[in-house]
Amino acid sequence: MLKMCSFRRIIPLVGAALLALACAPAATTNPGITGEAAKPAAPKTLIMAVQDEATTVLLYGRLGEGGNTSARYERYQIFHANLTIYDQQSNVVAYAAEKVPSIENGDWKVSPDGTMEVTWHIRPDAYWHDGIPLAAEDFAFGFQVVTDKKLPVTGLGELLKISKVQAVDPHTLRVSWKEPSIYGNANAIEGIPAIPKHALEETYLNSEAPAFAASPAWRDEYIGLGPFKVTSLVIGSQIEAQAFDKFFLGRPKIDRLVYRWYPEPNVLVAAMLAGAVDVAPSASGFKPEQLVQLRSQWGPDGGDVYTAETDVRSMALNWRENGAWTRDVRFRQAMLQSMDRGQLTEDLQFGFVPIAEYFAGRQDPLYKLAEQRNVPKNLYDPASASRLFAEAGWTKGADGLLRNAGGETVPFPCCRRAADSNNEREAVAFGSYMKTAGLDVIYPVPGAPAGVSALETRKIQALGWGGLVSNFRPAIGENWADFISAQIPGDNNQWVGLNSIAWSNSTYDDLYTKAMGTLDPGQRQSIELQLLTIAANEIPMLPVYYTPNGVAVRKGVLNVGRGIVLNRGIIMGIQNWDLK
Repeated sequence: MLKMCSFRRIIPLVGAALLALACAPAATTNPGITGEAAKPAAPKTLIMAVQDEATTVLLYGRLGEGGNTSARYERYQIFHANLTIYDQQSNVVAYAAEKVPSIENGDWKVSPDGTMEVTWHIRPDAYWHDGIPLAAEDFAFGFQVVTDKKLPVTGLGELLKISKVQAVDPHTLRVSWKEPSIYGNANAIEGIPAIPKHALEETYLNSEAPAFAASPAWRDEYIGLGPFKVTSLVIGSQIEAQAFDKFFLGRPKIDRLVYRWYPEPNVLVAAMLAGAVDVAPSASGFKPEQLVQLRSQWGPDGGDVYTAETDVRSMALNWRENGAWTRDVRFRQAMLQSMDRGQLTEDLQFGFVPIAEYFAGRQDPLYKLAEQRNVPKNLYDPASASRLFAEAGWTKGADGLLRNAGGETVPFPCCRRAADSNNEREAVAFGSYMKTAGLDVIYPVPGAPAGVSALETRKIQALGWGGLVSNFRPAIGENWADFISAQIPGDNNQWVGLNSIAWSNSTYDDLYTKAMGTLDPGQRQSIELQLLTIAANEIPMLPVYYTPNGVAVRKGVLNVGRGIVLNRGIIMGIQNWDLK
């Protein structure tokens, strides 16, 4: 039996009572009678729909959260908060912190041995959903919980570089780092989580790990810091929440939120057309074909449909296979120039996403710097592609296949696995361009045989393919790690690693190490531009367009943003959304 504080048991009852009061019919009034009170405005209720059900509201940190990536990030931004967020230009900005620590303001100190000490000052107006002020000890407790090896916490990343998290006083937090980290002054969704110590410490200390992970605190008794607080969670249906009056950026304009599951996108389309859903965010599962349907039915004034750019949709190239693409950069340049990426966005994504010319978000200052430096884009040019193939020693025969002087062709297993039904249209389209270019496309890629272990499956899947439809995440630090040698899967790491293509470049590795140890943002940007330039020149994989994460907003919903790449969706700023 879990020892839960009594006030936490009554939160759902209070929420239900408030909800009942909010939904009760208002008394009728006659404005013609002198002195009678004006009819109160009806509560504003917004219904948001996502594809994957959350069996938990949100487990602070990464404790078995469930749902797709966008859903996890969006739930966090609705119900919880952290010390910082990112702006459109990928800058770290203060959120629940009073300011961003910096070396200049003295809150970020680096010792000669590389250890760091970062001091955070917490906003005095930040409150938990039960009305208790946010305290520095909540972050110290959060770090204790997510680094507890008895709990199923995954993806700690940079948190593994932290040696100690200490509450200096109620509003001052000190974080000690064992080594340099560019994330020293960034504590967002994947940083040290705040967990309400006053509500959960007793349960944590007196429960076994499985019981703690199964606590109602992660569901209908969830206590967060975000603009909306949970009033109920119905498994298989929805989360209900109400505006949090004490949210540190101001009470949301919308009074009540219903966060509902729609696993089938076409059913969600029907619900939006019927007026049963107001917003389908990035986690809705909408693809451009659903956006086209909504736009057609709504007409020019019925609502807004668009995509939130997060990842770069790419064709990964397998460097283990010793294929022609691995031997000469001109061959890879020709492959990329053989793909009409603009036409692909029209054919596959109905023009909702732009082509990706670099491995960077278009909002990222690196993107504009790369354009200013004329970093190559290798745009569609079949004539140039033919010349490059020829220069690399490959010319087309009468059968349309590229051959070298020895008569060899270019076998290219592409572009999805046989067992994977996702992305089939993309895989066929990508492969079609490679076939037209002269590669001997073999479709689809063979899968691992049934009955083998997960480890053996990963090992088998590292081989036997030439290209696969893939995602590349343009995020600070993380994206560049996709190409470093240390992240290549192999026997040494159980065949798990970010660099699934197995590309290796020593200059790139050295620059990555330097970038991750450079704390000054301006100096680091210069190094990251060199990393981007190497990727653009060497083409370890082929960038095609941005991932089409569809968003639909019905007419009358105001102030919904277009999304910020590093915040992973459109939800940040939901407190400013409104209904008319």
